[in-house]
Amino acid sequence: TIGGARTVRAYGLQAEHDRRVTARSRAAVDLTMSGVRLVLRFYGRLHVAEYLGLAAVLLTGFLLVRDGAVSVGTATAAALYFHSLFTPVNTALVLLDDAQSATAGLARLVGVVDVHAEEGAADGAAPVAGPPGVVLSGVSHAYVPGRPVLHDIDLEVRPGERVALVGTSGAGKTTLAKLVAGLHRA
Repeated sequence: TIGGARTVRAYGLQAEHDRRVTARSRAAVDLTMSGVRLVLRFYGRLHVAEYLGLAAVLLTGFLLVRDGAVSVGTATAAALYFHSLFTPVNTALVLLDDAQSATAGLARLVGVVDVHAEEGAADGAAPVAGPPGVVLSGVSHAYVPGRPVLHDIDLEVRPGERVALVGTSGAGKTTLAKLVAGLHRA
């Protein structure tokens, strides 16, 4: 997500993240396209069946009208009735497609809820050994060359220790935190 972009940058994982996003995006596009091709083949065959059936009704109507067995109106009515049968069939198929899409969406939603439930269960897990402390020695930073925001900063934070950065606005608290997080380079 966009919110995680800074974390990806901080750990220098841009190339790996780009590769994973590209691969997963390609897989999603390929899957979507195979689904679209399947639907297009199905509806294409359905339309061919409709047109072949209508052609058969029209041919039969022509032959019956030619032999005087039925009137032109009767043959036309038969063709129109046959043609009107496909509107409810197509409507039912579209509704079925919508129902399947809704079912898939619900399954994704239930999956997200299940993931959050599993994460909640893991809250009672034993803590994992965290990263080592933070040590900065002689760190300086300038957003604009020649105008340092931080100059020769030394800081040591031991593992498990909490530190509050206090100072006036513009003193460099956020800049220091971003340097520690790896979002800025000294």
